[in-house]
Amino acid sequence: MRKWLEANRADIATWSQTISTVVQVIAVCIAGYWTYHIHVVTGETDENVNVSVEATSLPYSKAQRLLIVHFRPKNVGKVPVTYDKEDDARVVVKLIPDDHAAGAVDIDKLPVAYERKNLFARYGEPYEIDPGIEFDELATFVVPPGTYHVEGIIGSPGDKELRLDETIGGQTVIRIE
Repeated sequence: MRKWLEANRADIATWSQTISTVVQVIAVCIAGYWTYHIHVVTGETDENVNVSVEATSLPYSKAQRLLIVHFRPKNVGKVPVTYDKEDDARVVVKLIPDDHAAGAVDIDKLPVAYERKNLFARYGEPYEIDPGIEFDELATFVVPPGTYHVEGIIGSPGDKELRLDETIGGQTVIRIE
């Protein structure tokens, strides 16, 4: 066996280099496909913005209060998301009447009491949210005491018309005395 190995050393070296090269090419192709597959499956290039809303109030006058709404868009994706200044980001405030009958409250049927549209327009340029970043935009309203449903809504980037099937948002309820 030893004599045969020594006699065929050059051929064995050539074949092992060829096999090694073929295996490396196959491994690179499999790794490339797997990386692409994982990239597509995890949606790493998808835009992913979440919105949270928090409402507080401060005394304003004898009969009115200042409703302060924190509208917080956060990019939980892995790519930056850019909104044009015309893209619609808004805060909608609805009064829940004190004399509402006991039972479920259909928020969609309540009339809009106050609204602030185009929260990003004040910047005059595109509003970019980098991955992992959360901003805190304020919307303030002077309101009488009562119970309010507060909702922050943002459309998809480039969506000039706010379509409810393509929006994200957050909501809360606050009682102002």
